[in-house]
Amino acid sequence: MTVTPFPASRRHGHALRIALRLKAARTQREAEHIIRQTGQTARKQLTAAGLSEEIISREEKAFLVLVRMACYACGSRWAPEPSTARQEG
Repeated sequence: MTVTPFPASRRHGHALRIALRLKAARTQREAEHIIRQTGQTARKQLTAAGLSEEIISREEKAFLVLVRMACYACGSRWAPEPSTARQEG
């Protein structure tokens, strides 16, 4: 059994900060950059922690779902699409 440090489903505060950044984004391109940067940072941290690619992909998708819910809650017009989470294997 693998224990995931800081599971994505519990990072509500971070998801809200990302959603607020997306709300402030002026263009789709800027919003996509924020989402891409967030995913890359999380992936690097989880890879450094030694987690498997399967767990990293699952956590990335879970976090995007959380960010999407925060985007709806704060009224952001930009929201990530969890189905676009990187699928590597």
